[in-house]
Amino acid sequence: MLFLASCTSAVQDGLTTHNEEATSTLYDDTISNTSDNEIRTTHLSGSSRAYEYIDELASRATYIVRVEVLDERVEQIDYAIPPSSSYGIFTVNRLRVLDVFKGDTEIGNIMQVRQFGGQLGDEKVIYSGQISLPIGDD
Repeated sequence: MLFLASCTSAVQDGLTTHNEEATSTLYDDTISNTSDNEIRTTHLSGSSRAYEYIDELASRATYIVRVEVLDERVEQIDYAIPPSSSYGIFTVNRLRVLDVFKGDTEIGNIMQVRQFGGQLGDEKVIYSGQISLPIGDD
């Protein structure tokens, strides 16, 4: 799997973390709520920056890496900068770097990617921009 995205990054607990640029457009999202079998579902659809040419995306990307997806967890995370009380449900994937095409990382390093969406208890968030990162994929 070649992961190519424009991300912001920070180091936390010795891991490099990446937050999708789409998180900055949360306030422009369309939100609808449904309830089924006692699971409250929120559907978010919003816009993130679209790139007409891959060269433009590549020039903005902090990292361009080939990775193996190690695992996935869902967390409630304060996504405001600086932190406040703006919590959202995120899916967090840990990725092992297999090849480095751009960026200051090394083969074997572990990265984390956070995306809006996921299910935590009886609350589920479906974000239209979330990409699937199946465990074990390369």
